[in-house]
Amino acid sequence: MAYAMRTPFKSYDRLKNSGMTEAQARGIVEAIEESEEFSFKELATKSDLLLTQSALKSEMSEMKAELRAEMSEMKAELRAEMSEMKADLKSEIAEVKIDIVEIKTEIKGIKSSIRSLQNMFMSGFLVIMVGMVLSYFHH
Repeated sequence: MAYAMRTPFKSYDRLKNSGMTEAQARGIVEAIEESEEFSFKELATKSDLLLTQSALKSEMSEMKAELRAEMSEMKAELRAEMSEMKADLKSEIAEVKIDIVEIKTEIKGIKSSIRSLQNMFMSGFLVIMVGMVLSYFHH
């Protein structure tokens, strides 16, 4: 009953008299008190929601435009880098081709030297063989 005295609601007594327990009646009365403390000024109106929606759409459009601009900038940078890499690669390929030509020239020189050595060896071998044959017949 002490609770009934401090609440302005006569509903408490009616709820208790209708067969509810004191705890049930108190719970209902407290819920009503809390709901009255709720400020409807805090709720957003349809107009508020439409303004927010419009602001969000505008912000999203700006972000979309910024993103597109950044993507275009990145695309241009990427193309420039790729072009530079292509030029570097072409230059390196040209250098490798020059190296290959030089190596081929060196190989031809080595082959020529080998042929000369073979010829000298064969000439020397023939001289030795002829000398051996002559010495065989001379005895």
